Amino acid sequence: MFPGTEGWPFLRYHGSCGRMMVWAGSKPLRSLFSSPLERRADIAYQLLHITQSLSSNSLQFSLFYTRVSEDMFGTLDDSRVFIVDTSTIGIVDLQE
Repeated sequence: MFPGTEGWPFLRYHGSCGRMMVWAGSKPLRSLFSSPLERRADIAYQLLHITQSLSSNSLQFSLFYTRVSEDMFGTLDDSRVFIVDTSTIGIVDLQE
């Protein structure tokens, strides 16, 4: 429903109801706390962009965080941020 090829910031899920997930090795955000300011600013910008894109999309769903924690997000080696723990995301169907 939310494939990464369309820009969604989620892991790739396989299996019934997304019970098995597959992802490349990632680093938790807390490992970046001592990174240079430029890298931390880029991560913050990506987090803001992810938050905005969750609430406005072409699928007529509004996704929102029910709780946010530092271990909810991860980064790949190329510094892209994605959502590791989707259990704290709520979905509202805007058409219904």
